[in-house]
Amino acid sequence: MGTLRPRRSAGLVFIVASAFWLAVVWRLGAGRLASIPRPGKLPFTFAWWEAVPVAKHLLLGQANAGDYLAGRAYASYTPLFFLIMYALMAPWKHIAGIPYDVVHNFVVFYFIAAFGGLLLFWNRHRMPGLRGPGRFRDAGVLFALAGVVVTHPPIWLGLLGFNPDNFYLFVTLVFCHLLLGGGIAHFAEWGAFVALVVPLHAPAWALIGAAQRIRGWARTAAAVLALAAFSYFLPAAIVRLAGYKSLSSGFLFRSGLDGNTSYLSNLFQAFARPLVPAERMWFFSLYILAPIAVGGWVARLDSEAGRAYFRLAFSLSIPYACVLILFPQAVSIHPYLMDPLLTVPATALLFRGVLEPAVLESLDGPRLAYAILAAGFMIMTNLLSLAQGFQSLLPHV
Repeated sequence: MGTLRPRRSAGLVFIVASAFWLAVVWRLGAGRLASIPRPGKLPFTFAWWEAVPVAKHLLLGQANAGDYLAGRAYASYTPLFFLIMYALMAPWKHIAGIPYDVVHNFVVFYFIAAFGGLLLFWNRHRMPGLRGPGRFRDAGVLFALAGVVVTHPPIWLGLLGFNPDNFYLFVTLVFCHLLLGGGIAHFAEWGAFVALVVPLHAPAWALIGAAQRIRGWARTAAAVLALAAFSYFLPAAIVRLAGYKSLSSGFLFRSGLDGNTSYLSNLFQAFARPLVPAERMWFFSLYILAPIAVGGWVARLDSEAGRAYFRLAFSLSIPYACVLILFPQAVSIHPYLMDPLLTVPATALLFRGVLEPAVLESLDGPRLAYAILAAGFMIMTNLLSLAQGFQSLLPHV
């Protein structure tokens, strides 16, 4: 009990600090952007669902207003993904009376809350005790970490400015939980979830299992990949059987194997220089360099912890690497969809690394000054990206 209470205090400090940073982001423009109605797949889909019987919409999606009148349906999302999003959005519509074209802006707040809450859960045994002579330093570390997490530009700008229905973003939490939260103990169950909700990411799930040397991996992976294939092709089959015309992009286009060079030249270009640089409104390299710097710090203080850190870094990079290899043209066209597959795990890893006991204890003298400057640089970079991104998006929403 004596250890638990200080850790609860640390969690409370993180929550209060997160609320402060959320207020800052709101003031920079998130509040205005979230209140503006805008079209999207989720509002179009759920308006259709509520206008016709289930036998008519068949849990399919709508990419544009009135698609169903023209006999078109969107088949890139699974029925279970749509049902989860409907469960999150429908109460706002039917209890508070807020239309879906505003409610889907609230998805970003769900994600920020989930990400922050999961970070606390994943690191519950690493939270500093907030006692003794280092308690103010540790509270400052939690304040800075909350700032880095809550001001994460790819989350805010990707969901508020482009696609609230970005399933690439939400699946990152599953992969982080597998590797950082002990979810690997339920590898098969999480694999089934990924297969049913976001089957495109089943290969990444399988490779993570291989990297973690899961017992019985081949048999489990084969079963889950078969389920993922069924889940992936099911919406398209329903579209065809129902007589609709599919609006979904095919594999050849997403991968670039259509031979078109208008959007893609090679994988490195897709990663480093997306087609429309203005749609990458954040300092992307920072999410590669910052975790590496923290990992180097951890390794210098504790070689075994450093090796474990970089093993995690490799496994956490697998989902982004899979998307880059399988769908490089989509990565080049939509950096706001794909970047969070790398930036969210990188932030979670950085969070874990900074809370390593050896790192916290080393924060004294020059190292403390360097850490304060580094945290200030990262948070201010995030805030500038948000302020500029919000301003560029507001006139066009």
